[in-house]
Amino acid sequence: MQNTYSTFQQDDDKVFIWTKLLEDVSFEQAHKNLWRYIRNPANGFPPHPGVLAEKPSQSAVGPHVPNAKETRDMLDAQERQLQSSVGIPDSFRKAVKMLESQRRLPDAGE
Repeated sequence: MQNTYSTFQQDDDKVFIWTKLLEDVSFEQAHKNLWRYIRNPANGFPPHPGVLAEKPSQSAVGPHVPNAKETRDMLDAQERQLQSSVGIPDSFRKAVKMLESQRRLPDAGE
């Protein structure tokens, strides 16, 4: 790391702490994370143990993207649901109209 980050200082305390913090992280995972960190031009400072311990996230894999058939099936199901939906009952429409007619509209002078 000192070859890449000249400000990175290594001492016995740091080695001990990093070893403890990274004991459950495989060498391969830490190595991948270190390379990814170093190759990112936005990272101008040395990495911390959390960067090396980072587990692959679900977002790196990405959510399931439906294929064409799954998309058609989903849209067909939505269309069937719309077709079978029940409209507003007439009794409710009448009640709304009655309330609208009873509502007092403000005068222009108010």
